[in-house]
Amino acid sequence: QPTQKGAMTARPPLISRLRAAASPLRGKPLGRRPMRYRTLNKNWQFNRVYGRGKSYVHPHCVLYVAKNRLGYTRIGLTATKKVGHAVQRNRARRIMRAALSEHLSQNIGGYDIILVARARTPYLKSTQLSKTLAGLMRKAGLPDKAAAVPQQPNGAPE
Repeated sequence: QPTQKGAMTARPPLISRLRAAASPLRGKPLGRRPMRYRTLNKNWQFNRVYGRGKSYVHPHCVLYVAKNRLGYTRIGLTATKKVGHAVQRNRARRIMRAALSEHLSQNIGGYDIILVARARTPYLKSTQLSKTLAGLMRKAGLPDKAAAVPQQPNGAPE
């Protein structure tokens, strides 16, 4: 039996099929992934933070912080071509992501945070950048997850 022209089929609309195909979670187990932050991904979001936010500068990286009214924190990581070629830029972002996960807890409120890599960033270890980021977050007045956990000296009885 031939179908009539314009008759609806059982397939979902093309847009939702494309969104499902482009989903970053497609085909990946959900239980094994570490908790990720929401990201700043539009140019106007970055421009808003650059324009209205406050910057905290260090030779290793630059931290921009602006409040938002969303109730959750969004993160943006930037590594420009000044940092180096693609491998170095990816390494810089990876190091910044590792340092940020050490210090930023999920429930600090509504902030937009941008970390900008500088020329030295890809040559650092994540522990070095972590110390730098702790200082920048202290200057910015952001709560630090790593500072909240008191370090016990070795051999000290509790």
